[in-house]
Amino acid sequence: MNPIHKILSVNADRFACGHYRVIWPNQVINSRHENFQINTVETLPTFPSFYQEVSKIKIQRPCLSQHIKYFEWLQEIKNKTNLKVIYEVDDVILSEDIPKYNSNKDFFHSQRENIISLMKYFCDEILTPSATLSEYYKDKTGNNNVSVIPNYVPKFWMDRFFSEEKMLDRYTNPKSKPKILFPASASHFDYQNKNNNLDDFTHVTDFIAKTVDDFEWVFFTYYPPSLHKLVTEGKIKCYSFQNIYDYPYAIDKIEPNIIVAPLSDSIFNQCKSDIKFKEACSMGIPSIMQDSAPYEKAFLKFKTGSELIDLIKLVLKDELSYINYCKEARSFAQDNWLENKENIGKHINCYTRNDSVPLNNLTYN
Repeated sequence: MNPIHKILSVNADRFACGHYRVIWPNQVINSRHENFQINTVETLPTFPSFYQEVSKIKIQRPCLSQHIKYFEWLQEIKNKTNLKVIYEVDDVILSEDIPKYNSNKDFFHSQRENIISLMKYFCDEILTPSATLSEYYKDKTGNNNVSVIPNYVPKFWMDRFFSEEKMLDRYTNPKSKPKILFPASASHFDYQNKNNNLDDFTHVTDFIAKTVDDFEWVFFTYYPPSLHKLVTEGKIKCYSFQNIYDYPYAIDKIEPNIIVAPLSDSIFNQCKSDIKFKEACSMGIPSIMQDSAPYEKAFLKFKTGSELIDLIKLVLKDELSYINYCKEARSFAQDNWLENKENIGKHINCYTRNDSVPLNNLTYN
């Protein structure tokens, strides 16, 4: 009989980050592998018996003084067992490299000393979703035990929404202008004017405003402050936040023809993952991504607002071209489902790898 792998996994949020990095991989492993017992929790257990036979703890983005105290307490258990701690982080959380317009900057600035201490002294491995972010934390912390597991979209979450007939109906709909969707959280925008109104959308907003008669621009769930007047006039649409499990249904109901993801050029954005591209592909929606490190695998990339408009016109130029872009997106998705053996296998290998062997590779195979 295969040995039972007992894992403790702690998620810090219930949004996309918590699901991609902790909740969904654990659910898939537990449901498919009887020799795994992964307990996913949101609080830190502090009674020693809980850790009996636990081999790994994966904790998402610990950064508070209470986390320091927890790991100091845990050290006594680690000294008596083979317990290993994985620090899971999917973004830049060191304040000097977080953009001024990002609403989380001040919080992470106040916790910087804790974050560095936790990464340098209390964890055995730092786990990230990209090679760029992996190198960033190696450089910042001096901890070379930094590894990569990319984000993968769960098939059970997004596989039911695509058909060529549906996408063709959207394209040929005579009652609607082409719908261009921006899925964007508030962190992309300078709402508090901390950066002179310069944010991830500054380089495209003028082009959006000039083309409201040509395209139906749609934001989900926030929009640039400079476009507020056009939103209130109904010339640009914005849809409100949905929970993670209703999210793909909301996207499908919007019926976008194209999904776009702008980014400004910064260390913070270079270290982001490619989930917007992968999610668009999963739904068979052509996407146009910022020409930036996270989207190196994207089929269509832009640098300027002018290039974005040209690429939108290219994708929409005729029915055959458009459907081919849809099929190309869906084809990419087939290799990037979380449940694929080689993809979920990376999470399994992370939990079971021989910790006596130094971690010197960038990715799990």
